Order: sequence, then C-alpha cells, then structure tokens
Amino acid sequence: YLAGFCTSSFLAVTIMGGVFSVLPPYEADLYGSKYVGAIHGKFLPFSTVRGFAGTAILLQLRSKEETKAIEEILLNIDPELFEATFGVDISQANILLESKVLTLSKLVSLLPPEFSDPSPFLYNSSMYTMAGLAGVAALLLFCCQTCG
Repeated sequence: YLAGFCTSSFLAVTIMGGVFSVLPPYEADLYGSKYVGAIHGKFLPFSTVRGFAGTAILLQLRSKEETKAIEEILLNIDPELFEATFGVDISQANILLESKVLTLSKLVSLLPPEFSDPSPFLYNSSMYTMAGLAGVAALLLFCCQTCG
C-alpha cells in the first residue's frame, strides 16, 4: 500500500506540474499562436484562485467529517469513563474541543471494542467531491470535443 500511495502521489505532483508546461502549446494549437499570451494570462489568476479555494473547500469537508465523527463517538462512549478520563462531564466536551484538550484520537481510545475508528474515513467526502468534479470535467470535455 505504501508503494502505491507514493507512486500515485508522485504521479499526481508530476501531472500537475506537467499541465503548466504543456498548456501554452495546447492553447496555441486550439486558438492559434496570436492569442496564447492573452488566454494564458487570463488562465493563471483563475488557477491561483483554484489553488486556494480548492484547498479551503477540501479542508472544510474534512473538518465537517471530523465533527460528525466526534459527535458520533460522544454518543457511543460511556459518560462515566469520559468524566474519569477528562475530569469534566460529557456535556462540556465542546469546551474541551475548542481548547484542543479533547481530540478525535483521544476519543477513539475511549470507544467500546465493537465500534471502529472513524479516522480512516475522514477524507471520504473530500475524495467523492474531487471524483465528482473530475467526472463533470471529463463530461464537459467530451461534450466540447463532440461539438467541435
């Protein structure tokens, strides 16, 4: 699994860098060399916005999943065990979360054995969102190629 992760990460970084190196010739092929500077000049600011907005959206989705996992764990752990571990009633968990005293990994250690750790699934919504956007982009590309 580690080799697959490293390989896919390397390819993703390589592909992202490769897009910027082949984009001007691609634009010249599509629209003619006369307009490449203007088209590429308009593309770069949007690419910058995409870099910031995409990251913020994915982090927001992960944060939402983490909050949902914490709420689910708080419903399934023993309140007496929580109080013995953290020294406060389970109703004050939000205060501990805000002060970073209480984390998902600390809560997972209090879970009963029949419940699984939700940590590996925190990025599911982010990955589904990215896959959906990639699918929409592929569909739009296909539609544009069939029109032209």
